[in-house]
Amino acid sequence: DVIFSELININKKRRMLAEGLGIYKDTRLLCKLLLEYGRNVSKVVRFGIYERMTEKSARALDLVYLANGSMARRVEYIDEYIMIIREIRTFVGIFDELAYLDVRKATNLTKLTDRLLQFAYGWRRSSLGSSQR
Repeated sequence: DVIFSELININKKRRMLAEGLGIYKDTRLLCKLLLEYGRNVSKVVRFGIYERMTEKSARALDLVYLANGSMARRVEYIDEYIMIIREIRTFVGIFDELAYLDVRKATNLTKLTDRLLQFAYGWRRSSLGSSQR
């Protein structure tokens, strides 16, 4: 029981640390904006690719937790995170071109995904650097 309780406390501390990261806060904002903006897209789009995009943003949030808690697999989690954010960014561009999202919303999402990618690439570089020391 004591070991299990200590593991739970360690996990809670890791979560709290992850929630303080800029990449976590901005990924959470991405999830929130996708949900908010999804209200105004057609049902055909909303329950198709847009829904997948929203689910992927939630997975990206999980990956921040996982990467923050695992030095051994951090780069692997960050790589998956980068792929997800790049995919979301691609679909935002397509939705903008097809006028499924208005210009302001598409611009907000594009700037946010660009910032997230900068965070992720920087985190990846620093993780690779620290693992080679």
